[in-house]
Amino acid sequence: MAFALRRSSSLLLRDWEKTDAFAADLVDQTASRQRLEPRDRAALQRIVYAVIRNQRLLDHIIMSLVRDRPDALTRRLLRMGLAELLLLQGAPHAVVSETVALAGRAKGLVNAVLRRADREADEIRAAWPSLPPDVRWSVPAFLWNRWVGQHGLEASLHLAQWNQEPAPVYLRLNPPPGTMLDHSAAQTSPVPGFPAFVRAEGPLPRQWLEEGWAYAQDPSTQSAVDRLEVESTSSILDACAAPGGKTLAILQAGPPDRLVATDQSPERLSQLRENMRRLRCESKIELALQDWLAPAPPSLADEKFDRILLDAPCSNTGVIRRRIDVPWRLQPEEFSQLQATQTALLDRLSNYLAPQGRIVYSTCSLDRDENEQVIEAFLAAHPDFYLVSQSRVQPWTDGFDGAYSASLARSPA
Repeated sequence: MAFALRRSSSLLLRDWEKTDAFAADLVDQTASRQRLEPRDRAALQRIVYAVIRNQRLLDHIIMSLVRDRPDALTRRLLRMGLAELLLLQGAPHAVVSETVALAGRAKGLVNAVLRRADREADEIRAAWPSLPPDVRWSVPAFLWNRWVGQHGLEASLHLAQWNQEPAPVYLRLNPPPGTMLDHSAAQTSPVPGFPAFVRAEGPLPRQWLEEGWAYAQDPSTQSAVDRLEVESTSSILDACAAPGGKTLAILQAGPPDRLVATDQSPERLSQLRENMRRLRCESKIELALQDWLAPAPPSLADEKFDRILLDAPCSNTGVIRRRIDVPWRLQPEEFSQLQATQTALLDRLSNYLAPQGRIVYSTCSLDRDENEQVIEAFLAAHPDFYLVSQSRVQPWTDGFDGAYSASLARSPA
């Protein structure tokens, strides 16, 4: 990694620490602004992600090597240098000299710490297995305690290790009718049990994504759509539809007689519309801006749908592997706040369900508060509904992103 890329990594991490911006967005913005080649973009992302994913471990190492607490810049550079030396096997001379060059008045300290870490690298790594698991695998303490309380120690260890690994790229295929995709040239492989999906093993053909022949999506998302049991005569509401992956899956499962897709955010609705246009699906759906906690407009107020999908806003704890910001942005009180929103949305949307209809609730969370407890609270408040089925996708056993879905139906009169 050249000096300029290390400087860009430091500036990017500074912005990540000071704002609510997502790391992936900052990487994209930096790569675009600096017109980075794919190889340099990958190098930038590799070090930034290593630092964010391993914050607690890196800070523990820093505390063991530094007497006084370093300032923000020095800590950031030490995290970067240690990540390269101990986790990414960077060339020691380049890592030390170029990181030191960014350190200003702290050059002496950064030089001394990184050189010592390089000399003692084997000893430092050998001590990691004896660290508390939440430190070793860099999980915030409150989140680790929730995991252990809900899933047990062994599953939590597997989950923490899973989240440290780069996420594979899965694609939901959507070729134009009659188009034969060249999977060998595209370096894709089938996903057993998921015929609509492939796993990308190399760079993707630009045409596939730009022309909507494929959509990046994890197979875990299929569970919620399967639970809808889409029929050609169905009218379906996709209530929190953006960015549109499950909307596409619904069309592929049917297509239904009618599909209404809504979102509460103008920006996200615009993203949904653009994705549907690129996927050649815009003419097959009705798009609407709607917050379902607010009154519905006249065009939707009296509607009744055979199927409703509520892909609820959630903590994203099932997709930390892909959204590396989640553990560091999430606060303990947010679980109860999210549960209140999820329960209210489910309650409100149940009013739009037709007789004999089904509503499917889904999240990409692994937390019981956002999943089973929401369903239990809803059923307690609505004795006219019953649980048809529910399931979890658990990364440590299923090998995909974490997800939950439940199907609810109104009891016969």
